[in-house]
Order: sequence, then structure tokens, then C-alpha cells
Amino acid sequence: MIEASSALGAIGLESDWYKLVLALHLLTAILGFGATAFSGVYYTFARKRGGTEGVAIMRANAMVGGIAGGFLYATFGFGLLLVVMSDDVWRFGATWIWLSITLWAIIVITGVTMIRPTADRALTLMEEIAVADRPDPEKNAALDRYSRALALHGTSHGIMLLAIIALMVWRPGQ
Repeated sequence: MIEASSALGAIGLESDWYKLVLALHLLTAILGFGATAFSGVYYTFARKRGGTEGVAIMRANAMVGGIAGGFLYATFGFGLLLVVMSDDVWRFGATWIWLSITLWAIIVITGVTMIRPTADRALTLMEEIAVADRPDPEKNAALDRYSRALALHGTSHGIMLLAIIALMVWRPGQ
């Protein structure tokens, strides 16, 4: 069996391959988390605009969120590859690595199981409200509840992202 180091040349923290994967890890993190970081702002704008303009903002945000999801998965993959390529400088048992993986998983799982479905329901309500002949207080109240839930989830994801960044900068339990 060919070892990874012989197939890719020298691997380690100073290798060009490692640096390339690190750059890709950072780039995909910026694109993935950056795109989703402002979702709450878009929800607020959409709610304030209302009508078909609000619906268009929500649709655009949903589309960008879907694209960002691919970058979030790539971030994870590149992060795993960095640990493997580090020549045992980084280990999966290190506190900063397993805790970062755990927080990333929580962000992704809650995004898929809670945020996306809530945003989809909010979009459906916004569409119904936009075409309604008269205001529907029940639908507006439900939309307000969804908006608060989305804001809370967005804030919690932001805090977890800050924690991940802190873990990767200070690397406790290295």
C-alpha cells in the first residue's frame, strides 16, 4: 500500500499540500459561515418589507443558504484532512479538535432539522400573506413566532461559530 506521504510528497504543517488544504478550509468556512451569518438580517428585512418584496428576499436567502451548506460540508472535510495531513501534530483526541467538530455538527444538525424547516414555513406564510385579500392576524402572529425562533437560532449559531474560532486560534488541550 502506498503511504499518503509518498503519494503526495512531503506532508506536514509546512508542506505546500497542507497549506493548500488549509487555504481551502479557510475559504470554504468564510463562504459557508459568512453566507449564513447574515440570514437573520435578511429575515428582518424581509419581514419589514413584507409583500412580494419580502418573499423575494426570503427566497434569495433560502437559495444562498442552500449553496452555503455545500461550503459548510467542505469546511468539515478539509478540516479532517488537515488533521490527517499534520503528521500527528494535530490529533482527533485533542480538545480543540473534537470540540470544534462537535460544535460544527450541532450547527449543521440544527440548521437542517430546525432552522431550514422554520424558514421554509415562514416563507410559505409570507407568500400566503402577500397574496391575501385582507390581513390575517393569526398568520402574522405565527410569522412573528417563526421570526423570533430564527433570530434565536441565528444568535446561537453565531456564538458557536465564535467558540469554534476561539478553539482553533488558542487550541486548548493540544
